[in-house]
Amino acid sequence: MKKEVIDKLDAREILACAMSNEKLACQDYETLGELMEMKKHPGTAKIFYEASKVERGHFKRLQKTIYKLYGTKIDDECEVPFGLECEGGFGDDTEAVFTEMSEEEAIKFLERVERKAEEFYLQAEKVTDRLDLKPLFRNLALEEHNHSTRVKKVAKRGLTRELPKRHPPSARPYH
Repeated sequence: MKKEVIDKLDAREILACAMSNEKLACQDYETLGELMEMKKHPGTAKIFYEASKVERGHFKRLQKTIYKLYGTKIDDECEVPFGLECEGGFGDDTEAVFTEMSEEEAIKFLERVERKAEEFYLQAEKVTDRLDLKPLFRNLALEEHNHSTRVKKVAKRGLTRELPKRHPPSARPYH
């Protein structure tokens, strides 16, 4: 999301867009993991599954924050609250992914995408008028910054671990 767009949002809208972006990133990474698994790239699949897990955690944290601040309960299947349409998303670069992606290429891809997410949260911290949300946005920016370090650890473990157990597509959150 562009800086100029974030600057015009109020705190509730920033939270809603962040939640939408995290949900989209979680879905995109899960899909990429499945694609890499089908193409027999288990190490790369693990990287994307780990990335999906982190984004799901961010979604859950934002979900709780919106409920606490506004009393709006949003379940995993719900559309973005407050009727807001968020421009872009963290996962916009998924079009650049190809089916023969190495672990190193997956990490570089994630670093690029997560840098955008970090920038979003840093800008959100800067423009929000709610002092109680500044630490949340700062923390999420830091987590996005460190996200690539986490997936690098997954890559180093390589094939020594099994692929994660996952729900069938029909039972998975967000699908």
